[in-house]
Amino acid sequence: RPPAMILPLAPALVFAAVLSWRLRANGGRRWRESMLEAAAALGAGVIATSELLSLGNALKPGWISLIWTTAAAASMVVIWRCWGRENIARARIRRKVDILRTHSHRPSLEWGAIYLVLFATGAVAWMSPPTNFDSMTYQFPRVMHWLQQGSTDHYPTSNVRQLSYGLGAVYWQLHLWSLWDGDRAASLVQWFASLGAGLALSVWIRRLIPRGTMGLAVLVGLTLPMGILQASSSQTDLQVAAWLLIAVALMSRSTSDQTHSLGFAGLAFGLAVLTKPVAVLVGVPLALLVLWKISRQSSWAAAARAGLITVALGILICAPHFGRNQSTFGDPLGSSAGTLLEERSAADLVANATRWALLNVPSMTAWETAADVLEGIGADVNNPATTYHGLHFSPAHSEIVHRLLLPDEDFAAYTPTLVLIAVLTVIF
Repeated sequence: RPPAMILPLAPALVFAAVLSWRLRANGGRRWRESMLEAAAALGAGVIATSELLSLGNALKPGWISLIWTTAAAASMVVIWRCWGRENIARARIRRKVDILRTHSHRPSLEWGAIYLVLFATGAVAWMSPPTNFDSMTYQFPRVMHWLQQGSTDHYPTSNVRQLSYGLGAVYWQLHLWSLWDGDRAASLVQWFASLGAGLALSVWIRRLIPRGTMGLAVLVGLTLPMGILQASSSQTDLQVAAWLLIAVALMSRSTSDQTHSLGFAGLAFGLAVLTKPVAVLVGVPLALLVLWKISRQSSWAAAARAGLITVALGILICAPHFGRNQSTFGDPLGSSAGTLLEERSAADLVANATRWALLNVPSMTAWETAADVLEGIGADVNNPATTYHGLHFSPAHSEIVHRLLLPDEDFAAYTPTLVLIAVLTVIF
């Protein structure tokens, strides 16, 4: 294997090459959008590489390292071809750099706070190994089993979450484990997701709010309770939010620029769903809002084309994993493990939505009042068919309410939900 200090830098070099390609294609303009496109392309590349290696039972650290080494060597050639000779993109970027150098100024208070938050969470992510329950019980165990058997095929286990749960983020942990020879960089995936989420926010909200308030909007997004907690952990929710925001940002570009961005938006949407299928609940309403905007700016035909491209690429990204689940469990989502509704009457849906919303409210009084009101319409908030077995919403144990007041990744406000609320608030 190449020297230990060089190999882990391969993903950064590959990202720089893809970014160079997108900047060159965009004529040196829209560097934020180019970074988001590069992130979506790199994420899709990790999925494709893992699936291809899995087909040949070659999903081993040595083969993964060889792939990244080859990609890094090719990246240097791409970077040289993009910037080695004078071109429009290079000239435009040089002019921008000269302007920034001659008109340098201090960042605003909001952007200074953003840099501080990113530095603090990044330092924690780098220095702290993963210790949360999910990582120890099903995320890293399946990485170890994949590396042992050389493929992502389903295997016998008493914890079906290792098989059926979304694996978009786990593929990154698999590759980073191979490059770093351990879990040292596992939490950095979430930190980069927070960086991508902030960048995506800065892309699409600049058309909705005054330029001077953009920093404050991004700061609010990055400092959501769950965002802070997960930016330095090996969980996956922040990655779901980041991919959804990237998809929306790329889909929301002006009509004249949409064609070449729709493919990257579709990849980002597929990565969100592959990471956690619940992304559909948040992503579909967001995508419909964007498609409605496209139809108003252009035509319904353009909106339909955008929707078809996004859905097709999203399905392509998710197809291998969902196919394995279908073959093993008879369901593309795999075994529910208590996460899917077994009853869907109107009363059960109302009760489930009410419980889901109030789980972010640290008040036993609110829970008990809601349970009494729902009982009046024949709905049971503790119906085992709509919740985890043994998890009683009301009457609740005081320990559960106490945990709601603590910085706990299982009880802090759910990131994708709050992102959706923020989006709807801004738009309407």
